[in-house]
Amino acid sequence: MALFTVRVELRGAEWETYEKLHTQMRSAGYYREVTGYDGVAYHLPDAEYAAEKNISVEQARDEVINIARSLNFDPSVLVSETVKWSWLLKKV
Repeated sequence: MALFTVRVELRGAEWETYEKLHTQMRSAGYYREVTGYDGVAYHLPDAEYAAEKNISVEQARDEVINIARSLNFDPSVLVSETVKWSWLLKKV
């Protein structure tokens, strides 16, 4: 299983569109929280997602692009395969 960090920007989108993005991303297995080794969940920054999936980074990118394009004609998408996370985030 690979870990992914994903950032999506929907140019010119209203907050309501981002809410739809969050729902579709969650349905596809991309979450807006991460859980630490201590079992505590933390919020990711807005429009950032984390996933653990058995696909390539390119497949993850294409999956996210398809979701983003269904909501916005000109999205920006960045998908990184992650080895390890370290953070300063707010607890859920």
